[in-house]
Amino acid sequence: MVPVNGKLLSVDDIVYAYEQLFEVRGMHSDITFMGVGLQQHPLDAFAIGDLLWRVRPRLLIELGTSGGGGALYYARIMRGYDPQAHVLTIDPAMNTIPLVNWNHREMRAFCPWCKPANSTRTWRQAVTYLRHLPSSATALGIARAMAANATAVGLPVLVVEDSDHVYEHVRDNIEAYASLVSRGSYLIVQDTRAGRFPGPTKAIAEFLLRQKDFESRGGAFVRDRRPEHFLISQHSGGFLRRLWPNERPGEFDEDK
Repeated sequence: MVPVNGKLLSVDDIVYAYEQLFEVRGMHSDITFMGVGLQQHPLDAFAIGDLLWRVRPRLLIELGTSGGGGALYYARIMRGYDPQAHVLTIDPAMNTIPLVNWNHREMRAFCPWCKPANSTRTWRQAVTYLRHLPSSATALGIARAMAANATAVGLPVLVVEDSDHVYEHVRDNIEAYASLVSRGSYLIVQDTRAGRFPGPTKAIAEFLLRQKDFESRGGAFVRDRRPEHFLISQHSGGFLRRLWPNERPGEFDEDK
């Protein structure tokens, strides 16, 4: 409990109140990276950047592209440690123009000088965009081939699930892509919203309960709380690390 203005508030109360304020004020629209709309909470972006630098994946697969700011941000960091690192980002962009932010009107009002993510050199060199459903046979085939290229040279693959946050879609994406995550790497399921956003939260909980197939082959997943060290994270409980064979969960891991 934390004393605030004569009241005792739990850390969860404070974090969730901030999360609500962040959404109500539409603060996503005010976050840019090198002149491109980012669409990530800055504390999460910093935490994920640090995680990428530690894990050093050769390939990051992003499920859900929006305007492409996230893919560009990941690629910029990854190219800092590996000149051949690559981001594969997949989004069907149904009934919309590809690579336009869902809140593009608010973003344009805040940052009229911002440029499209795919107009940058980093995007052209380090990002591949697929306009497909992530769970489609086409998208999965391309993702598996690119993942195989990375693992063939002994380098990790990391997956970020950031689709429309509908339970069925998140569930299907996790099931389809979890096996591509390298041992010691991460499946990051975004926007659990402090455990109150039902789609991602429910999909994660169910996945952790039924991952016997991963356990039988070594490398089950656990929730890793270390990337949440800033306390405020829109992906709380969504940083899923795949264990090495015979590795037991550590101090900051939860297996449920």
